[in-house]
Amino acid sequence: MNVGALIAGPLVDRLTYFYNHRDDEDDAGEMQHQSTGGWVMTTNRAIVLSGVVANVLAVFVAFTVREIKVDADERELVPSSADEDYDDEGAGASSRSSAASGGGESATGRRSGGPVRKFEPLKGSTYRILADTLAQPSFRRFLVVCLLTLNVRMVFRHLDGTLPKYMVREFGPDAPKGRVYSINPALIIVLVPIITASTSAVDPLVMIHNGTYVSAISVFFLACSTSIAACVLFVVTLSVGEAIWSPRLYDYAMSVSPEGREGTYMALSSAPLFLAKLPVGFVSGLLLQRYCPEEVGDGEVRQSRTMWLIIGLTTVVSPIMTTVLWGYISGRDSDKKEEGRDDPRGGDGAGYYQHTPLKQQISLPRVPRPDPIV
Repeated sequence: MNVGALIAGPLVDRLTYFYNHRDDEDDAGEMQHQSTGGWVMTTNRAIVLSGVVANVLAVFVAFTVREIKVDADERELVPSSADEDYDDEGAGASSRSSAASGGGESATGRRSGGPVRKFEPLKGSTYRILADTLAQPSFRRFLVVCLLTLNVRMVFRHLDGTLPKYMVREFGPDAPKGRVYSINPALIIVLVPIITASTSAVDPLVMIHNGTYVSAISVFFLACSTSIAACVLFVVTLSVGEAIWSPRLYDYAMSVSPEGREGTYMALSSAPLFLAKLPVGFVSGLLLQRYCPEEVGDGEVRQSRTMWLIIGLTTVVSPIMTTVLWGYISGRDSDKKEEGRDDPRGGDGAGYYQHTPLKQQISLPRVPRPDPIV
C-alpha cells in the first residue's frame, strides 16, 4: 500500500502538470469538443483512469497468487510420542536431548517445556463473544486507547483531503501536492522497521503515548507559516510520529488480547480509522470554505493558518487526554487498588507501588512497604 502511494504522488503531479500546460491549440480543441458534447481527457479523468488501470493489473496479479501449505512434518501441532513420554515419565526423550544441547527447541521445532497443543479460536454465539469481551477490564482500557487515537487519525484524513486543496489554492495549480504527499509513504517504508526494531523493549503503550504527541504537533507548522517548506515539515513530522505509534497499536492489541480473541481486538484497533473519515470530510469542507476559499475578492486574504490552528488544537486533544487518563489505560490505578487489598497493614499501596511496563507487571514480585520514617 505504501509503495503504491509512493508511486501515485509523483504520477499525480506529472498528470496535473501535463494537462495544465497543453498548448493553446489543444485548449481550443477541448473547448470545441465540450461545446459539441464530445469527450475529452482532463486532469481528474486521467488520474482516475490511472487508478482504474492499476486495479485491473492488480486483478491479474491476484490470479497468479497460489496458496501454500506448511509442511506438517516440520511443524507438528499435535503431541508426539516424545511428548507422551514427557507426560508419563516427567522427562521425555526430546526434553533430555534439548537439555543436553543447552535447552532451546526440540528437533520438531517445539520448545522443550512440554507438549504443544494446536491453537483453537474461542467459539460461541456473537452475543456471548461480545458479552465476554466487554466484561474484560483489559478490553475496556484498550477501547479507550483506540478512542483516544481518533483525533490523531483525523490528521491523516486532512493529509488526504484538506492539504491538496490548500496547496492548490495557496500555491497555484502546479503545486507539488503529490510529491509532498509521497513523503509520508517513503518515510513509513524506511522508518517503521528501524524504529520498531530499536524500540522493541519499550512498552507499546508508551510508544503510542509519545508518538501521538509527535503527530499532533506536526499540524502547527502549517499554523505558523504558509509555505511549501511548512507543508514538507508537516508531512515529515507526521510521518515520524506515525512510524512511532501506529505499528505499536497493533502490538498493544496483541499484548492485551486473551488467547482466542485476537481477531476481535485487531478489528477494533482499526475502527478509529473509519470513524475518523466521517467527520473529517464535513469539517474539511467547512474549514476550506470559511478560511481558504477557492476565490477571494479584492482586498480579502485567505486565513489558512487559522484553519490549520483549529485542526491542530483538535488534534492535540488525543495525546493530552492520554496523559490525563494514563493511570487508567496503563492499568496503574487498578493495580494500586489490588496491592492495597493485599497489603496486610491496609492502605491503598500507593507508597510502595512502582509503575512498570504492562508486560512486566504480571511477573514482577511485590515490593514490601518500607517502614515509616519517624
